[in-house]
Amino acid sequence: MSRESNLVKNTAILGIGAIFSKGLIFLMIPFFSRWLSVDDYGSFDLFSAYITLLIPFMTLSSGEAIFRFLLDAKQADEQKKIVTNGLLIFATGNTITIALAMLYFFHTTQNVAIPFCCFLFSEALNQFVLTYLRGIKQLTRYTICNMLSMIGITIFVTLLVKVCGLGLSGMLYGYALGYFVSSVFALFTTNFFQYIDFSLINNKKVYSLIQYSAPLIPNAISWWIVNASDRTIIKIFLGTAANGIYAIAYKVPSLCTTLFNVFNVSWQENVVLAMNDNDREVYFKKIFTNMVKILVSICSCILCIDFILFHYIFDIKYFEGMKYAPILVSSCIFTVISQFFGGLFIGLKMPKYNGSTSIMAAVVNILTHLLLVKFVGLYAAAISTIVSFIVLCVVRLAIIKKKFSFSFDKEILLYLAIYLYFLTMHYLDNMIFNWINLAISAVFFVVVNKNYVMKITSKLIKKR
Repeated sequence: MSRESNLVKNTAILGIGAIFSKGLIFLMIPFFSRWLSVDDYGSFDLFSAYITLLIPFMTLSSGEAIFRFLLDAKQADEQKKIVTNGLLIFATGNTITIALAMLYFFHTTQNVAIPFCCFLFSEALNQFVLTYLRGIKQLTRYTICNMLSMIGITIFVTLLVKVCGLGLSGMLYGYALGYFVSSVFALFTTNFFQYIDFSLINNKKVYSLIQYSAPLIPNAISWWIVNASDRTIIKIFLGTAANGIYAIAYKVPSLCTTLFNVFNVSWQENVVLAMNDNDREVYFKKIFTNMVKILVSICSCILCIDFILFHYIFDIKYFEGMKYAPILVSSCIFTVISQFFGGLFIGLKMPKYNGSTSIMAAVVNILTHLLLVKFVGLYAAAISTIVSFIVLCVVRLAIIKKKFSFSFDKEILLYLAIYLYFLTMHYLDNMIFNWINLAISAVFFVVVNKNYVMKITSKLIKKR
């Protein structure tokens, strides 16, 4: 199978699960946001952001190291050594972090210590298990686990929040149970415990895993700062309710980032395998061009669907979020491009560039947000996000060009011009034009992606 076919196949497998699972959660957002007050929903979003920050610390990004090392491991003993020592790092970090989190919450007025720590542990375990599945190339099971976690979250949150009326604690427990069920399924259906042999615990292996994963921690933290520090600044300057509105606005672009996070998972593996090929520059250019075309077509559709979400689906108390969503959707374009370049750094075995460039973007994000928040309110969060990702793209591209020849087709500029049209029309918010542009964006999407749709359709028909 060719490199491109393998990339398309893996992305399609992962994409099915992502579309189903994230789509299900997205459909539930209107219900979740109605069942909770704006303050509680804002608090939940803030806790989710903090968990995203804590996980790289508590695991030392060991999951990513396991994934990368398992791709190169050929012998069963070596695979066992990698998984066993990676699990040791994970368990140690979890124990310390959860103990500190419990101590913190017991000294605050918020009575969410146990549900928060359950959520923290379950999501960390789920991420660890998913990277393990990628490392042993069990992408179908990876997809199933993603779907299971979202189905579980939907069921448990409904029971605990809507039926039992547990509010914020119910949301935290619901997410924790969903992730935990998914992780248990993966552990017991892949013979995970056959990879565990405590006699293989080795300080040198632990050190080599940490040596690889440590530079990824600043990268993960910086991504958190770029993506989630906005919530903290909003809470300090504008209040928890404003954070709830911004959280809903961010759900719209999350549709796009979810889809391309799937691509990024496949891309990291694919780029490792292609890095030593003689035609790698041509191949990377082709993949980049196609990726951006698809990305722009999807973002255009999301922009045009936006009015339906805020006018007819989301609760009226979140309607203000419609003003910020277009900027956040636009930032997704630069987010995905920067992740593409980050994959090239992984292929080059230079994860330090992911960390250093992400730190730079994080600094830009915080400074821009703090400078603007008193003048333009919630717009500051959206503007700082897109500015930081533009900086990240430019810096990473400059580094990549020093490592090898990299270019892109000029037709990309045409697609960006079309996107600017949809962006401009969004702010007019004329209902007639909204429906017309929705139809135009659908045609645009089909034209851009027709070859991929036909390939996937033909493969599904053949399987029957």
